[in-house]
Amino acid sequence: MLLCILSMSAFTQNSIIMPAHVFTVRHDNDFLNLAAKATDEYYTGGINLEYGFTSSSQKNILRKILPLPSQNETSFFSIGVTQWMYTPGDLQTRTVAENDYPYSGTLFLDISRNVIFQQKNFMTASLWLGVMGPVALGYQTQLLVHKIMGFEKPKGWGEQLPNYPVINYNIYYERNLLDGDHAVKLNGLAYLQLGSLLNTATAGLNFMISNKKDNNFPDRYYITTTNEKFGRLKFFIQLKPMVRFTATNAILEGGLFQAKNYYHIPSSNLERFNLILEGNMGIRAKRVSLVYKQILETPQFKTVHGHTYGSVILGINF
Repeated sequence: MLLCILSMSAFTQNSIIMPAHVFTVRHDNDFLNLAAKATDEYYTGGINLEYGFTSSSQKNILRKILPLPSQNETSFFSIGVTQWMYTPGDLQTRTVAENDYPYSGTLFLDISRNVIFQQKNFMTASLWLGVMGPVALGYQTQLLVHKIMGFEKPKGWGEQLPNYPVINYNIYYERNLLDGDHAVKLNGLAYLQLGSLLNTATAGLNFMISNKKDNNFPDRYYITTTNEKFGRLKFFIQLKPMVRFTATNAILEGGLFQAKNYYHIPSSNLERFNLILEGNMGIRAKRVSLVYKQILETPQFKTVHGHTYGSVILGINF
């Protein structure tokens, strides 16, 4: 996959990303569940705050940090903060829940660069820099949310995975497979994660219906076609079946180079292949975008069941 991506350096057509300044807020929670089976376990919550902007400057330092094969003049850059929280099924016990998820918190700075070239190709390179463990403040965040919402107080965060640095480099590629002039679209996608937190490879399809017939990537929060206007309503529906291979997952296993004298999921217990089904609905009215996601995943290791969670994403262009 890397060889295929790097071989695309011949594409030099200018980016069609229009000038933009975008602020987005995303909240993931397994309480958001269309199956009416709200839970409070496994990947129980996530928060992302992000600012994005377009830039054509060749001197932009982020262009050097996040190289991509396309020589587009314009890229969409974003800088954000992300926090993830993982917990076992029972939040009331103070002891380690054998064969269940460990308590695990992750906090990192997310820097990314997006390009679109030849109208059919979309690429993102991203760099994560942060930490997992107590300094990621997973316990404090979940405690605050549960106090506000009136939920049960989690009692087992004292047994969470220890501190460990997060350095991950990720590449995402999506290509339109059907003529973009139709309301119904089909894209293929690939996603590679490399680093101290996650080492995975994902491939899948993206089925879409959108009122923007000439827009191959309608789920973007910024404008990606020259004839699209903020004043016009945009909506889309997506269904994304994917398969993911996991080589390592520090969220479950702990740090790669740590002595494992704490509760963790052994590498031999990981399910190397996972099936993922993601459904998305989105709408943009003027300069405000709202997206709802529902994600279903098969078990990540052998002694747990699959998991479902939802996401709400608010984007504001200004």
